[in-house]
Order: sequence, then structure tokens, then C-alpha cells
Amino acid sequence: MAITNASVASGTPGQIYVSTNQTAVTAIMFCNVGALDTNLSVWMVPAGQALANSMQVLNAIDMPAGETFSMDTERFILEDGDSIYAETANSNLVSATVSYIPTN
Repeated sequence: MAITNASVASGTPGQIYVSTNQTAVTAIMFCNVGALDTNLSVWMVPAGQALANSMQVLNAIDMPAGETFSMDTERFILEDGDSIYAETANSNLVSATVSYIPTN
């Protein structure tokens, strides 16, 4: 199992994870490390495609200051080059930790 960390961008969705070969994302933890409330949106984007509303898996969920949101119920199997994007309303507030395992 491996992890990767990223800060979540504000104003425009930013890439927080790119799959190398095929990987299974087992959990994503989003932590609002700031003193301000914000919201969070997340997209799963297939390789070679532009981000679109049809790829959104979370839409502007509330992220109170100091809170953590965990995506750990579903597992996402990502092919080589598939990406996870995220965006918040305020910059430098939310960190993302993606836990994944290679599947091949």
C-alpha cells in the first residue's frame, strides 16, 4: 500500500492523484487544516479526457474548519493516467491523502 499527499486548489480543480499503471484507491482523506470553513468538490477523470460535470463524485460538500472527510467506503480502480481532481472554495485549507495499491 502507498500514499500520496497534495494540497487542494481553490478556484479551479487541481489534480491530487494520477494513476501509474492500474491502481486501486482504497481511501482518500480530506483534512481542513485551516481556521475557515470551506467546501470540497471531487472528480474522477479518465486518462486523455477533459474534466466534466459527469465525472464529479462530490459536489461542494461542507468542510468546517478543523474537520476531516473520509472517502473509504467505495474502492476506485484507476487505469494508467486516470486522475483525481479536487477543488475548494478557499486556498491552502484542505490537504488530501490518497491511499492506493497497485493491482498488477
